[in-house]
Amino acid sequence: MRILGKGIMRSKWFAMVADFCPHGFCLFAVVSSLSLVANAQWTPVHARETKTITVSGPSGHSHTVGRQGTFDRNSSGFELEELSVVGGTSKDTHLKNAQGYFVLVNDTKRAYQMDAQPPSTSPPWIGRTAAIGEEMVEGRQCLIFPVYEEDGSGNRQLIGKTWKDPTIPLEVRQDITIPGGQGVATHIIMMRSEITTGQEPDKFLFKIPSDFEITQPPLPSK
Repeated sequence: MRILGKGIMRSKWFAMVADFCPHGFCLFAVVSSLSLVANAQWTPVHARETKTITVSGPSGHSHTVGRQGTFDRNSSGFELEELSVVGGTSKDTHLKNAQGYFVLVNDTKRAYQMDAQPPSTSPPWIGRTAAIGEEMVEGRQCLIFPVYEEDGSGNRQLIGKTWKDPTIPLEVRQDITIPGGQGVATHIIMMRSEITTGQEPDKFLFKIPSDFEITQPPLPSK
């Protein structure tokens, strides 16, 4: 399975990330708006970010987790999401730099390397899908792109939309529903607000702390 419209994502990440993240609700790591980029002059960005993840089962029961925090990007295209559970102490850190994409788990001081593919220098949605409209979101004129799930045979299913400001470029809003096995579905809504540009973030934000162990993610549960 692949997610198109935001770049290619791997379905095995869902199980991997859910296994070691607190509460099992770090699924947004898979469809994170972080774009693996480097060695290009990007517009530095700082923004507030909120994310709501609702997992629904076939019986109609659902569980919702809200997360809030910050998003930062520097002029090299390195990006950092730091989100904490609303009303809780759990914190998720997602980092992309020249070495790849990492999920940092503060409790265990581990940095799980989710992807080590060579960095790209263009936004992941360029050339993936065509825009289907425009809308003002958080004071920014955004293009609306469809997001598709694609299986190994190339069959595509529309699972939501994403709103992106092409002038920065930056994803400002995301609304997708990811179907799962046995009637389970995961609905993710992401919003970025209080967006400021032009101020270069501290370079140390995009480095893995020296006391963290870099390792591969655990295998999915069977």
